Amino acid sequence: MKKSQKQATYEVVMALLEKSGKKLGNGKNAMQLMDTELLYEAKERLMRMFKQGKVRLKETETNEAKLDDDKLLARYVYGLIFNWLRKDERLSSKKTIRRPKF
Repeated sequence: MKKSQKQATYEVVMALLEKSGKKLGNGKNAMQLMDTELLYEAKERLMRMFKQGKVRLKETETNEAKLDDDKLLARYVYGLIFNWLRKDERLSSKKTIRRPKF
């Protein structure tokens, strides 16, 4: 079964933080702990997971192009990482504020 993008990002980030000896807590969130090297490694791991079909990606023409072009996929994955570092309550130190629907 393919993982959600949120879960895949969480697992990759937590594995890298653990490997580097960094821990969440004491007011620190994952965004503060992820240095350039860890972000690069997270991007590489997630790109590999997408290419291996281990992470869900809606089947569209645009997404197919991402899988065929490393530059497009890298841009997408970096955005994905920063999105979930900010929004996933397990990785951020604050609760996500949901916008009301009108």
